[in-house]
Amino acid sequence: MTAAVGCFLGVGLSSSADADDLANAYGVFATEAWEHQPDYQPQTVTLDGWEATQTSWKRLFPTIVVMRCFLHVVLGIQERCRSQKELYKRLSQDLWHLSHSLNPAQFGQRLRRLWEWANANPDLPQVLRDKLAKLRGCLRS
Repeated sequence: MTAAVGCFLGVGLSSSADADDLANAYGVFATEAWEHQPDYQPQTVTLDGWEATQTSWKRLFPTIVVMRCFLHVVLGIQERCRSQKELYKRLSQDLWHLSHSLNPAQFGQRLRRLWEWANANPDLPQVLRDKLAKLRGCLRS
């Protein structure tokens, strides 16, 4: 299902979770969008990190920029440090601060500072470093 601005377009079922079937299901949205605007080409789409989903959108809209869902990355980071209360508190505050950036430049600056902190903290578990690296992908996708 694709939704935006209170409107649902392209509700389609996928018989599997592979890129081909997902492209067919998301194709229902693309077809409806093209019926309303034949030259429709979204600039960006926010998705989770699942490669098949990203591939299917790129097949339908080759010039689209895929942006990783900030919420999914944040939840993954928090989930992996809940038992370390101080680390959880620090990362949650930093991520909350990051999410309230006023513009892309400020987001980038705050994310770079968080990444610098992570690299300067040798006790930070690798799994969290990996998650923060995925968050950095929000800027590069």
